[in-house]
Amino acid sequence: MKNLVDKLNTELIEFKNHYLVLTEKFLFHDWDRMQKIIDDYYSNWTKEISKKYHSLPTSVKRNEQDKFIETEMAVADKRFDDNVLKLAARLIKKGINSENINIKATIAMPNIECVINDGNKYITAYTIIAGGNIQRPHYRYLIK
Repeated sequence: MKNLVDKLNTELIEFKNHYLVLTEKFLFHDWDRMQKIIDDYYSNWTKEISKKYHSLPTSVKRNEQDKFIETEMAVADKRFDDNVLKLAARLIKKGINSENINIKATIAMPNIECVINDGNKYITAYTIIAGGNIQRPHYRYLIK
């Protein structure tokens, strides 16, 4: 499985970088949203605003933007690596021989398509990146 994970990491590096850039952009937008919650907490206190305020990360309450971004980017990086492991496990479950693997990734930002074969079996894996103004960028693997 290590061979498969290493090859996936090599082929998906451009996709990973794109995902991290989208995440960082979102975090700056999210920072502004959370600062508004802090402003509302001190100027227009309500029970609802209080709940939102108390759910904010400590680094946001302390106005430590760099620490907040750094922590969240580390989480996003780890999440990507964990998902590569999950993808590898799903491919092995599909019966791919991880020792004789060939991966061809086609990247059409923001999505990717991988054709994975071991000489006997061909598997296609797609990713879909989703996200928006209120939803952190995330992606899904679809395997056929």
